[in-house]
Amino acid sequence: MDELQYYIHDDTTAFRFELIAELTGQTRIDLAPAWQTSLFVTGGLTGVDPSRGEDWINRGGRRSLRHRLLLRLTLFFLFLSPACAASFSPATIDAWEQYIQAARIGMQARASAVRCFLWAEETAERLASVRAGETLISPAGTRSPKKSESGLIHHWIGAVFIPGAALKQVVPVLRDYKRYEDYYRPAVLQSEALGLSESEDQFTMLLSNPSLFRKSALASQYKSVWIPVDHRRLYSVTQTTQIQEIAGFETSDPRALPVDTGTGLIWRIFSVTRLEERRDGVFIEVEAIVLSRDIPATLGWLIEPIVRRTARSALNLSLQQTRDAIRASMSGSASR
Repeated sequence: MDELQYYIHDDTTAFRFELIAELTGQTRIDLAPAWQTSLFVTGGLTGVDPSRGEDWINRGGRRSLRHRLLLRLTLFFLFLSPACAASFSPATIDAWEQYIQAARIGMQARASAVRCFLWAEETAERLASVRAGETLISPAGTRSPKKSESGLIHHWIGAVFIPGAALKQVVPVLRDYKRYEDYYRPAVLQSEALGLSESEDQFTMLLSNPSLFRKSALASQYKSVWIPVDHRRLYSVTQTTQIQEIAGFETSDPRALPVDTGTGLIWRIFSVTRLEERRDGVFIEVEAIVLSRDIPATLGWLIEPIVRRTARSALNLSLQQTRDAIRASMSGSASR
């Protein structure tokens, strides 16, 4: 398949996924493993006749591209469905903890000048792009997501520059957790500060579950630790202390599922925010690390590009919203 384009059309009651593709030569999509996986996992496909599915698979060279893609998309749809629960094992969390420990060591190296404090400063081109106003986003390392034990670790890094800003203007906005529901909509539906001290904060957020169904949400609790490096640099380390999926959100029967159950699209969140004040403004960098369920091998070709695009877009939007919130706060202060 030389080129694949996809379009998503969805609302709270319907879903349609449209693909445009061209097959050349002997290119084929082998659906038999995907079909058998779907029958095993779901016990059958709602709205699809299994005999017709087998017929599509067995047609050989004359198989309909439309039918083959529709079958793949049915499996993709089921993968994202709240009814398709994900497994979570001790090995999954062990792999996550090891990864996060390595991330902490990397941050300590930046803070102690073993590495550049700012990721953006590692190359002149990167620094110039951010200073010029670009929101720079990149996977951390060679690839994201990274496979772990029964899960995926998504690790992205992004940077922005706020001209004319100072740390004393930026930090209060970042610690104004009650207003996260205003700053970061539609991802954050509700937010609340539980406790603030000089160096440690606790807060909650109700997150829109990143699925195609918009009828579930994630009740999440966080701890954030603020660590000064010197008078012009500091960083914070934020991690979830609990994430609980709310099934049937925005319906008459919302239900809080047990911790570490549900769709598994977000199991854990860990982030590092680096701030550095220069004479002409403040650099803000965020390393966002998320643990999610694994992707079945038969669906990787379809889902992984969407996952990567979604993760990149989410961090990009978050940084832009942070910049907008800081600029609005600065503007409001100047007008008073």
